[in-house]
Amino acid sequence: MKTWNKIPLFRLLIPFIIGIIFSIYCDCNQLVILKLGLVVFVILLIISFFKNYFTAYSRRWIFGTVVKVLIFVFGILITEQNKPSNLLSHFNKINVDASIVVLKEDVISKSNSYKCEVEVIAVKSANNWQTYEGKAILYLAKDTLSKALSYGDKIIINGKWNTISNPSNPAQFIIKAICIIVGLLLSSM
Repeated sequence: MKTWNKIPLFRLLIPFIIGIIFSIYCDCNQLVILKLGLVVFVILLIISFFKNYFTAYSRRWIFGTVVKVLIFVFGILITEQNKPSNLLSHFNKINVDASIVVLKEDVISKSNSYKCEVEVIAVKSANNWQTYEGKAILYLAKDTLSKALSYGDKIIINGKWNTISNPSNPAQFIIKAICIIVGLLLSSM
């Protein structure tokens, strides 16, 4: 028990991380989670108002549990707000016929194709170009034009984007979750 007294914020970090992981693996409705957070916050205020009742040693666990649930909900809300697919200006919100992208790295040679990370800056939908944003991974056929591409080049892509599907094997590595976690960590720095 004395170990926990030396690192008190670590106990709050655990439910926050669990909330982030929960949000990544489960599709959460932001409105429902926000309502849940408000209910938990109101319960916390009620506990604070009746402080004399809840400070008894046998009922101290209630305050700690409510605070941990609130931190868990904050982890979910922060993750949901920072998911690229939840942004209003993300390119997956509309039906895309073509896209203008900027290469964010040089092309990397794979066995059958070239791979590069791109940032979508505009999309064409129903013969109308609109400014949208988002990052994607682009695979190009191996040819001399693809090999000549480098960082910062702008290209037009005709076609629709595919999302990364979850693996069919439950024990298989899930790259989508790792990409979201790394993106959240990098955006918070």
